Amino acid sequence: MTSDLYNDKNSGFKMGVDNPDIAFYLPNFPLMPSPNIEIDTETNSEIDSTLNIDIEKLIELNGNHWRKIFTIMAKITVLYNNQDSWRSHRNQVLKINDTGLKTALFIKANRLCVNAKFHIICGQQAFDDLTDDLTDDLTSIGHFTHLTDSKTVTVLGDKQKIMAHKQILIAPYLDYRQFPNQLISELRDYIKQSGCIND
Repeated sequence: MTSDLYNDKNSGFKMGVDNPDIAFYLPNFPLMPSPNIEIDTETNSEIDSTLNIDIEKLIELNGNHWRKIFTIMAKITVLYNNQDSWRSHRNQVLKINDTGLKTALFIKANRLCVNAKFHIICGQQAFDDLTDDLTDDLTSIGHFTHLTDSKTVTVLGDKQKIMAHKQILIAPYLDYRQFPNQLISELRDYIKQSGCIND
């Protein structure tokens, strides 16, 4: 049994950790596996199901499209960039682990996560969803998304581009054609300058 998370009242859905190093923002909900309700035996309360997302089941329900999304997220957030390190990190990308940065995924969000160190807004629709709550940083980057010579915006990439303003980045949608390995590498270098990633 699956549940479709989309409804008109939903102003966003979060998967992943609290206080993330990196928050990704996407415009579309996946089909989700029915939650396995877990109870904390010490407090007799329900455990936050957003921390127990089974990525393999989510990919099985939603197909190759979501496999690509989680693969690109893993390549961006893995701590040590070697040939296969992102593979073992992918299915753990939304959990606290020792293979990658703390990561959260926000879908249909209308505001930025206040606890995140970096915000990666994936695609125009995700950016538009956030315009309900434009901060000064988002207003600044919004004005410069079409200008490549702005002093407040760093442009990453050649053909596909990421516009970066401090810790807020407007990036292409998480798809191989729009987000190739070269762009992932440039993004990792940008984040590495903050000290978050080791290589």
